[in-house]
Amino acid sequence: MINHFLNYEFVYLFLFLFLFFAFIGLLVKNKIIKKISLLFFAIFYSLFFMEFVLSFFMPAPTMIYNKGCLYKINDRTTHICRDLKYVDKNGMILRFDGDIFNDLKFTESESCSLVYDKNYTEYYNGFRYTKCNEKSDETYLFFGCSFTFGTAVDDNETLPYYFSEKFNFEKNVINCGVGGQATNTALNILNNDVFENLIPEKSKVKHCFYTLIKDHIYRNFRYEGYCIDSYLYKDNKYTKVKQPYGIFKSLFARCYIFRKVFLPWIDEHNEDFYEDYLLETLKEINGILKEKYNSKLTLIVWPGDPGEYREVFLDKLKKVNLDIIFVPDSFLSYDLGYRVKEDGHPTAQANNIIAEKIYDYLKNIEQD
Repeated sequence: MINHFLNYEFVYLFLFLFLFFAFIGLLVKNKIIKKISLLFFAIFYSLFFMEFVLSFFMPAPTMIYNKGCLYKINDRTTHICRDLKYVDKNGMILRFDGDIFNDLKFTESESCSLVYDKNYTEYYNGFRYTKCNEKSDETYLFFGCSFTFGTAVDDNETLPYYFSEKFNFEKNVINCGVGGQATNTALNILNNDVFENLIPEKSKVKHCFYTLIKDHIYRNFRYEGYCIDSYLYKDNKYTKVKQPYGIFKSLFARCYIFRKVFLPWIDEHNEDFYEDYLLETLKEINGILKEKYNSKLTLIVWPGDPGEYREVFLDKLKKVNLDIIFVPDSFLSYDLGYRVKEDGHPTAQANNIIAEKIYDYLKNIEQD
Protein backbone atom coordinates (compact mmCIF):
# COMPACT_ATOMS: atom_id res chain seq x y z
CA MET A 1 0.00 0.00 0.00
CA ILE A 2 2.85 2.39 0.89
CA ASN A 3 4.69 1.64 -2.34
CA HIS A 4 1.50 2.19 -4.33
CA PHE A 5 0.98 5.60 -2.72
CA LEU A 6 4.61 6.66 -3.31
CA ASN A 7 4.35 5.61 -6.96
CA TYR A 8 1.49 8.10 -7.40
CA GLU A 9 2.26 10.56 -4.63
CA PHE A 10 1.86 13.69 -6.76
CA VAL A 11 -1.15 12.27 -8.61
CA TYR A 12 -2.97 12.13 -5.26
CA LEU A 13 -1.60 15.51 -4.22
CA PHE A 14 -2.82 17.26 -7.37
CA LEU A 15 -6.14 15.38 -7.17
CA PHE A 16 -6.66 16.62 -3.62
CA LEU A 17 -5.74 20.20 -4.53
CA PHE A 18 -7.98 20.47 -7.59
CA LEU A 19 -10.92 19.00 -5.62
CA PHE A 20 -10.17 21.37 -2.75
CA PHE A 21 -10.23 24.48 -4.96
CA ALA A 22 -13.30 23.19 -6.81
CA PHE A 23 -15.06 22.86 -3.46
CA ILE A 24 -14.00 26.39 -2.42
CA GLY A 25 -15.09 27.80 -5.79
CA LEU A 26 -18.54 26.28 -5.46
CA LEU A 27 -19.16 27.40 -1.88
CA VAL A 28 -17.80 30.93 -1.62
CA LYS A 29 -19.89 33.94 -2.65
CA ASN A 30 -17.03 36.42 -3.10
CA LYS A 31 -16.41 36.80 -6.85
CA ILE A 32 -12.65 37.45 -6.53
CA ILE A 33 -12.07 34.42 -4.29
CA LYS A 34 -14.30 32.33 -6.58
CA LYS A 35 -12.25 33.34 -9.66
CA ILE A 36 -8.96 32.63 -7.88
CA SER A 37 -10.26 29.26 -6.69
CA LEU A 38 -11.43 28.32 -10.20
CA LEU A 39 -8.04 29.38 -11.61
CA PHE A 40 -6.21 27.12 -9.15
CA PHE A 41 -8.76 24.40 -9.84
CA ALA A 42 -7.88 24.56 -13.56
CA ILE A 43 -4.13 24.56 -12.83
CA PHE A 44 -4.17 21.59 -10.48
CA TYR A 45 -6.64 19.69 -12.64
CA SER A 46 -4.20 20.06 -15.57
CA LEU A 47 -1.29 18.96 -13.36
CA PHE A 48 -3.30 16.00 -12.09
CA PHE A 49 -4.16 14.91 -15.64
CA MET A 50 -0.56 15.26 -16.88
CA GLU A 51 0.85 13.47 -13.84
CA PHE A 52 -1.66 10.64 -14.17
CA VAL A 53 -0.97 10.13 -17.88
CA LEU A 54 2.81 10.22 -17.45
CA SER A 55 2.59 7.58 -14.73
CA PHE A 56 1.61 5.06 -17.43
CA PHE A 57 4.64 5.80 -19.61
CA MET A 58 7.43 6.41 -17.10
CA PRO A 59 8.96 4.04 -14.53
CA ALA A 60 7.74 4.45 -10.98
CA PRO A 61 9.94 6.72 -8.85
CA THR A 62 12.65 4.82 -7.00
CA MET A 63 14.95 6.17 -4.30
CA ILE A 64 17.46 3.47 -3.37
CA TYR A 65 20.88 4.14 -1.86
CA ASN A 66 23.32 1.31 -1.10
CA LYS A 67 24.44 1.79 2.50
CA GLY A 68 25.58 -1.79 3.12
CA CYS A 69 28.89 -1.19 1.37
CA LEU A 70 30.02 1.04 4.26
CA TYR A 71 29.94 -1.77 6.81
CA LYS A 72 33.52 -2.40 7.80
CA ILE A 73 34.74 -5.86 6.82
CA ASN A 74 36.07 -7.68 9.90
CA ASP A 75 37.16 -10.92 8.25
CA ARG A 76 37.17 -12.68 4.89
CA THR A 77 33.98 -14.67 5.46
CA THR A 78 31.94 -14.81 2.25
CA HIS A 79 28.52 -15.99 1.08
CA ILE A 80 26.92 -16.65 -2.30
CA CYS A 81 24.31 -14.32 -3.81
CA ARG A 82 22.26 -14.86 -6.92
CA ASP A 83 21.56 -12.18 -9.52
CA LEU A 84 18.97 -13.01 -12.19
CA LYS A 85 17.77 -10.75 -14.97
CA TYR A 86 15.36 -11.29 -17.83
CA VAL A 87 13.51 -9.21 -20.42
CA ASP A 88 9.84 -9.66 -21.31
CA LYS A 89 8.20 -9.38 -24.73
CA ASN A 90 7.58 -5.66 -24.23
CA GLY A 91 11.24 -4.97 -23.58
CA MET A 92 10.66 -4.54 -19.85
CA ILE A 93 13.72 -5.64 -17.89
CA LEU A 94 13.14 -7.30 -14.52
CA ARG A 95 15.84 -8.23 -12.05
CA PHE A 96 15.99 -10.30 -8.89
CA ASP A 97 18.83 -10.70 -6.42
CA GLY A 98 19.26 -12.43 -3.11
CA ASP A 99 20.54 -15.58 -1.48
CA ILE A 100 21.40 -18.44 -3.84
CA PHE A 101 19.39 -20.82 -1.66
CA ASN A 102 16.09 -19.07 -2.24
CA ASP A 103 13.32 -20.78 -4.15
CA LEU A 104 13.31 -18.42 -7.13
CA LYS A 105 12.90 -20.36 -10.34
CA PHE A 106 12.98 -19.08 -13.90
CA THR A 107 11.68 -20.67 -17.08
CA GLU A 108 12.19 -19.11 -20.49
CA SER A 109 9.04 -18.77 -22.56
CA GLU A 110 7.57 -16.79 -25.43
CA SER A 111 6.79 -13.93 -23.03
CA CYS A 112 10.29 -13.48 -21.57
CA SER A 113 13.90 -14.46 -22.13
CA LEU A 114 16.84 -14.83 -19.79
CA VAL A 115 19.57 -12.15 -19.90
CA TYR A 116 21.80 -13.71 -17.24
CA ASP A 117 21.64 -15.83 -14.12
CA LYS A 118 24.82 -15.46 -12.06
CA ASN A 119 26.10 -16.32 -8.61
CA TYR A 120 28.38 -13.84 -6.84
CA THR A 121 30.77 -14.62 -4.00
CA GLU A 122 30.57 -11.61 -1.67
CA TYR A 123 31.74 -10.37 1.69
CA TYR A 124 28.88 -9.52 4.03
CA ASN A 125 28.96 -5.81 3.07
CA GLY A 126 28.51 -6.63 -0.64
CA PHE A 127 32.12 -6.31 -1.85
CA ARG A 128 32.91 -9.07 -4.31
CA TYR A 129 35.55 -11.66 -3.48
CA THR A 130 38.53 -11.93 -5.83
CA LYS A 131 40.83 -14.95 -5.91
CA CYS A 132 44.27 -13.75 -4.82
CA ASN A 133 47.10 -14.18 -2.32
CA GLU A 134 45.55 -12.71 0.81
CA LYS A 135 48.96 -12.62 2.59
CA SER A 136 50.88 -10.89 -0.17
CA ASP A 137 53.15 -7.96 0.64
CA GLU A 138 51.58 -6.07 -2.30
CA THR A 139 47.91 -5.01 -2.49
CA TYR A 140 45.94 -3.61 -5.42
CA LEU A 141 42.61 -1.82 -4.99
CA PHE A 142 39.77 -1.43 -7.51
CA PHE A 143 37.01 1.16 -7.10
CA GLY A 144 33.98 2.03 -9.22
CA CYS A 145 30.50 0.77 -9.97
CA SER A 146 29.03 -2.45 -11.40
CA PHE A 147 31.66 -2.35 -14.17
CA THR A 148 34.25 -2.95 -11.45
CA PHE A 149 32.09 -5.24 -9.32
CA GLY A 150 31.39 -7.47 -12.33
CA THR A 151 27.61 -7.48 -12.75
CA ALA A 152 26.44 -10.12 -15.26
CA VAL A 153 29.69 -12.15 -15.18
CA ASP A 154 30.98 -14.99 -13.01
CA ASP A 155 33.49 -14.64 -10.17
CA ASN A 156 36.30 -15.69 -12.50
CA GLU A 157 35.33 -13.17 -15.19
CA THR A 158 35.52 -9.82 -13.40
CA LEU A 159 38.13 -7.16 -14.13
CA PRO A 160 39.87 -7.56 -10.71
CA TYR A 161 39.89 -11.36 -11.16
CA TYR A 162 41.60 -11.19 -14.57
CA PHE A 163 44.04 -8.64 -13.17
CA SER A 164 44.85 -11.01 -10.29
CA GLU A 165 45.26 -13.84 -12.80
CA LYS A 166 47.93 -11.84 -14.68
CA PHE A 167 50.02 -12.02 -11.48
CA ASN A 168 49.28 -15.75 -11.14
CA PHE A 169 47.12 -14.88 -8.11
CA GLU A 170 50.27 -14.00 -6.13
CA LYS A 171 49.13 -10.45 -5.18
CA ASN A 172 46.40 -9.29 -2.82
CA VAL A 173 43.59 -7.83 -4.97
CA ILE A 174 40.52 -6.17 -3.43
CA ASN A 175 37.37 -5.37 -5.43
CA CYS A 176 35.66 -2.32 -3.88
CA GLY A 177 33.25 -1.83 -6.78
CA VAL A 178 29.65 -1.09 -5.76
CA GLY A 179 26.84 -1.34 -8.31
CA GLY A 180 25.03 1.90 -9.13
CA GLN A 181 27.52 4.14 -7.29
CA ALA A 182 30.19 6.68 -8.24
CA THR A 183 32.96 8.76 -6.65
CA ASN A 184 31.03 9.70 -3.50
CA THR A 185 30.88 6.05 -2.49
CA ALA A 186 34.59 5.59 -3.24
CA LEU A 187 35.28 8.54 -0.91
CA ASN A 188 32.99 7.07 1.75
CA ILE A 189 34.74 3.71 1.54
CA LEU A 190 38.18 5.30 1.88
CA ASN A 191 37.22 7.73 4.63
CA ASN A 192 35.62 4.97 6.72
CA ASP A 193 38.40 2.37 6.31
CA VAL A 194 35.91 -0.24 5.10
CA PHE A 195 38.49 -2.65 3.63
CA GLU A 196 41.37 -2.12 6.09
CA ASN A 197 41.13 -5.66 7.49
CA LEU A 198 41.61 -7.11 4.00
CA ILE A 199 45.11 -5.61 3.79
CA PRO A 200 47.81 -7.66 5.54
CA GLU A 201 49.72 -5.74 8.20
CA LYS A 202 52.98 -5.49 6.21
CA SER A 203 51.38 -5.26 2.77
CA LYS A 204 51.96 -2.15 0.68
CA VAL A 205 49.09 -0.75 -1.38
CA LYS A 206 50.95 -0.80 -4.65
CA HIS A 207 48.36 0.79 -6.96
CA CYS A 208 44.69 1.69 -7.17
CA PHE A 209 42.25 1.86 -10.06
CA TYR A 210 38.92 3.59 -10.58
CA THR A 211 36.63 2.58 -13.47
CA LEU A 212 34.87 5.70 -14.74
CA ILE A 213 31.74 5.68 -16.88
CA LYS A 214 29.85 8.75 -18.07
CA ASP A 215 26.86 8.24 -15.78
CA HIS A 216 29.07 8.82 -12.72
CA ILE A 217 28.89 12.53 -13.56
CA TYR A 218 25.17 12.47 -12.74
CA ARG A 219 25.04 9.77 -10.05
CA ASN A 220 26.81 12.02 -7.55
CA PHE A 221 23.77 14.33 -7.68
CA ARG A 222 20.85 12.05 -8.51
CA TYR A 223 17.99 11.77 -6.02
CA GLU A 224 15.77 9.32 -7.90
CA GLY A 225 16.49 6.09 -9.74
CA TYR A 226 18.51 2.92 -9.22
CA CYS A 227 21.90 4.62 -9.56
CA ILE A 228 22.07 7.17 -6.72
CA ASP A 229 25.29 8.30 -5.05
CA SER A 230 24.41 11.75 -3.75
CA TYR A 231 25.40 11.24 -0.10
CA LEU A 232 28.64 11.63 1.82
CA TYR A 233 29.04 9.74 5.10
CA LYS A 234 30.85 11.74 7.79
CA ASP A 235 30.64 11.80 11.59
CA ASN A 236 28.30 8.78 11.55
CA LYS A 237 25.66 10.50 9.43
CA TYR A 238 24.71 10.86 5.78
CA THR A 239 24.68 14.32 4.21
CA LYS A 240 23.35 15.15 0.77
CA VAL A 241 25.89 16.72 -1.55
CA LYS A 242 24.82 20.32 -2.23
CA GLN A 243 24.03 21.32 -5.79
CA PRO A 244 22.25 24.11 -7.69
CA TYR A 245 18.46 23.59 -7.57
CA GLY A 246 19.05 20.68 -5.19
CA ILE A 247 16.05 21.58 -3.04
CA PHE A 248 13.72 21.27 -6.04
CA LYS A 249 15.27 17.95 -7.10
CA SER A 250 14.77 16.67 -3.57
CA LEU A 251 11.19 17.91 -3.12
CA PHE A 252 9.93 16.77 -6.52
CA ALA A 253 12.03 13.62 -7.00
CA ARG A 254 8.84 11.49 -7.11
CA CYS A 255 6.95 13.79 -9.47
CA TYR A 256 6.54 12.49 -13.04
CA ILE A 257 6.04 15.98 -14.51
CA PHE A 258 9.16 17.29 -12.81
CA ARG A 259 11.25 14.31 -13.96
CA LYS A 260 9.97 14.61 -17.52
CA VAL A 261 9.97 18.40 -18.01
CA PHE A 262 12.18 20.17 -15.48
CA LEU A 263 14.84 17.65 -14.39
CA PRO A 264 16.52 17.39 -17.83
CA TRP A 265 16.78 21.19 -17.94
CA ILE A 266 18.30 21.33 -14.44
CA ASP A 267 20.83 18.60 -15.22
CA GLU A 268 21.83 20.33 -18.44
CA HIS A 269 22.19 23.65 -16.60
CA ASN A 270 24.27 21.99 -13.84
CA GLU A 271 26.50 19.92 -16.12
CA ASP A 272 29.61 22.06 -15.60
CA PHE A 273 29.06 21.86 -11.85
CA TYR A 274 28.60 18.07 -11.98
CA GLU A 275 31.73 17.55 -14.07
CA ASP A 276 33.90 19.81 -11.92
CA TYR A 277 32.69 18.04 -8.78
CA LEU A 278 33.53 14.63 -10.26
CA LEU A 279 37.05 15.79 -11.10
CA GLU A 280 37.52 17.26 -7.63
CA THR A 281 36.41 14.02 -5.97
CA LEU A 282 38.81 12.01 -8.14
CA LYS A 283 41.63 14.29 -7.02
CA GLU A 284 40.46 13.90 -3.42
CA ILE A 285 40.45 10.10 -3.77
CA ASN A 286 43.99 10.25 -5.14
CA GLY A 287 45.02 12.50 -2.25
CA ILE A 288 43.63 10.09 0.35
CA LEU A 289 45.40 7.15 -1.30
CA LYS A 290 48.67 9.05 -1.32
CA GLU A 291 48.34 10.18 2.30
CA LYS A 292 47.15 6.86 3.75
CA TYR A 293 49.01 4.35 1.62
CA ASN A 294 51.61 6.31 -0.35
CA SER A 295 49.83 4.92 -3.40
CA LYS A 296 48.44 6.36 -6.63
CA LEU A 297 45.15 6.31 -8.53
CA THR A 298 44.81 5.42 -12.20
CA LEU A 299 41.54 6.00 -14.07
CA ILE A 300 40.08 3.45 -16.46
CA VAL A 301 37.79 5.58 -18.60
CA TRP A 302 35.03 3.88 -20.58
CA PRO A 303 33.70 5.70 -23.66
CA GLY A 304 30.48 7.65 -23.13
CA ASP A 305 27.19 5.82 -23.47
CA PRO A 306 24.62 7.09 -24.18
CA GLY A 307 26.21 10.02 -25.97
CA GLU A 308 29.82 11.08 -25.74
CA TYR A 309 31.64 13.00 -23.05
CA ARG A 310 31.78 16.70 -23.72
CA GLU A 311 35.11 17.81 -25.16
CA VAL A 312 35.44 20.40 -22.41
CA PHE A 313 35.14 17.62 -19.82
CA LEU A 314 37.79 15.48 -21.52
CA ASP A 315 40.11 18.48 -21.64
CA LYS A 316 39.60 19.06 -17.92
CA LEU A 317 40.00 15.34 -17.21
CA LYS A 318 43.42 15.28 -18.87
CA LYS A 319 44.55 18.15 -16.62
CA VAL A 320 43.77 16.53 -13.26
CA ASN A 321 47.27 15.04 -13.07
CA LEU A 322 46.08 11.44 -12.90
CA ASP A 323 47.21 8.56 -15.07
CA ILE A 324 44.42 7.57 -17.45
CA ILE A 325 43.78 4.42 -19.45
CA PHE A 326 41.13 5.09 -22.11
CA VAL A 327 39.01 2.11 -23.12
CA PRO A 328 38.59 2.13 -26.94
CA ASP A 329 35.23 3.16 -28.43
CA SER A 330 34.90 -0.32 -29.92
CA PHE A 331 34.21 -1.64 -26.41
CA LEU A 332 30.72 -0.15 -26.68
CA SER A 333 29.92 -2.82 -29.29
CA TYR A 334 27.60 -5.71 -28.55
CA ASP A 335 28.42 -7.41 -31.84
CA LEU A 336 32.14 -7.59 -31.02
CA GLY A 337 31.30 -9.35 -27.77
CA TYR A 338 32.37 -6.60 -25.37
CA ARG A 339 28.99 -5.94 -23.74
CA VAL A 340 26.31 -8.25 -22.36
CA LYS A 341 23.29 -8.13 -24.67
CA GLU A 342 20.08 -6.66 -23.22
CA ASP A 343 22.19 -5.40 -20.33
CA GLY A 344 25.22 -3.29 -21.31
CA HIS A 345 27.76 -4.40 -18.71
CA PRO A 346 31.23 -5.54 -19.84
CA THR A 347 31.58 -9.16 -20.83
CA ALA A 348 34.32 -11.49 -19.63
CA GLN A 349 36.11 -10.86 -22.93
CA ALA A 350 36.15 -7.10 -22.34
CA ASN A 351 37.32 -7.46 -18.74
CA ASN A 352 40.14 -9.77 -19.75
CA ILE A 353 41.45 -7.38 -22.41
CA ILE A 354 41.26 -4.36 -20.10
CA ALA A 355 43.06 -6.30 -17.35
CA GLU A 356 45.83 -7.02 -19.86
CA LYS A 357 46.07 -3.30 -20.64
CA ILE A 358 46.36 -2.49 -16.93
CA TYR A 359 48.98 -5.18 -16.39
CA ASP A 360 51.07 -3.90 -19.32
CA TYR A 361 50.68 -0.35 -18.03
CA LEU A 362 52.09 -1.32 -14.63
CA LYS A 363 55.00 -3.18 -16.22
CA ASN A 364 55.86 -0.08 -18.27
CA ILE A 365 55.84 2.02 -15.10
CA GLU A 366 58.23 -0.36 -13.38
CA GLN A 367 60.59 -0.31 -16.37
CA ASP A 368 60.60 3.50 -16.43
